[in-house]
Amino acid sequence: MTKLCTKCGIEKDVCEFGRRRRSPDGRQSWCRDCRREYQRTYAQNFRDPERHREAQRRYRLRHAEKYQAHSIVRRAVKACRIVVPVWCQRCGCVTDLEAHHHDYSEPLAVEWLCSTCHGLAHRSYEGGSMLDYNRRPSFADRINALVDAALIAEREATPPRTYLGASRLGHACERTLQFEFAGAPKDDGADFSGQTLRIFAIGHELEDLAIRWLRAAGIDLVTQKRDGGQFGFEVAGGRIRGHVDGIIADAPAALGMRAPALWECKTMNAKNWRACVKDGVTVSKPVYAAQIAIYQAYMEPSVPGISTAPALFTAINKDTAELHHELVPFDADLAQRISDRAVRILQATDAGDLLPRISANRDFFECRFCAHAERCWSLTA
Repeated sequence: MTKLCTKCGIEKDVCEFGRRRRSPDGRQSWCRDCRREYQRTYAQNFRDPERHREAQRRYRLRHAEKYQAHSIVRRAVKACRIVVPVWCQRCGCVTDLEAHHHDYSEPLAVEWLCSTCHGLAHRSYEGGSMLDYNRRPSFADRINALVDAALIAEREATPPRTYLGASRLGHACERTLQFEFAGAPKDDGADFSGQTLRIFAIGHELEDLAIRWLRAAGIDLVTQKRDGGQFGFEVAGGRIRGHVDGIIADAPAALGMRAPALWECKTMNAKNWRACVKDGVTVSKPVYAAQIAIYQAYMEPSVPGISTAPALFTAINKDTAELHHELVPFDADLAQRISDRAVRILQATDAGDLLPRISANRDFFECRFCAHAERCWSLTA
């Protein structure tokens, strides 16, 4: 979704506009770049330099720990010890990001947020040292808390997986997959929040809509077996399993598709969706490409011919409802590598051996956002 900046006259993504409750669309009329330029010009022309420096000095004295934490982060970024992500870790918008500290005594433990989410984080009634005693939960906050509690309780009541999920085998770190397979508890606070569970649920609903739309377009898409169960496979005595989104039994001749063919559907934010359209799923989302390859290989015994026909991959832009479809030919080499990786994980876990980390640096991007980081780095190897 885009919006026209009334200052520079350029049409930009809505993420480039700050929030403003009183506006009809909930966004400011000037983009972030124009607002920054205005503030910079105002400071140069109207601000008293001496008074400003004195105010900064007083601020540093009053908030010494906060200022020191921010300085440490700036130096770490400059030295490339911290990699700043492209998008906000809460709303997913692509813009300039700010480092948010949950605890200033841990200066390198930061969450990268846009200015809007950063402000909301500091105004939140939760968050340890960031607690705001003047704020009270709103009516919406109370309802959302009940919704999230119900979703979390529902998830906690779901029996944990006792197998290695084939959809995860393309993950970058084998040790993470080993922890997941072994049922190792996640770090404190690293489990899925209620908001994340809502995002997952919305994704499932969008997938159901995609099924309806494809069928309406004349594609014979089968998503359940005759007994009502989901299509899938089990190998290695049931220790490796996968469940496919659907199988295309037939399609309009104008599409030139071969059948039977695997169908996989994913939902993405606008940035990831655009990358998928531009570069294809194999380049932009290697985890999904690995999932498709291993599914085609392991589904071949039960659905003969599914590995010879290119799979249909559908990506839904959650922000704009745009659809992307592409045919993904079977990659036998990739399927073999992923299968070998699954065997390595099973064998290492059975032998009590710990697979290597993805990086020797704890500040590595994947490690900083891993749900098992504390457990992993507390071990000697």
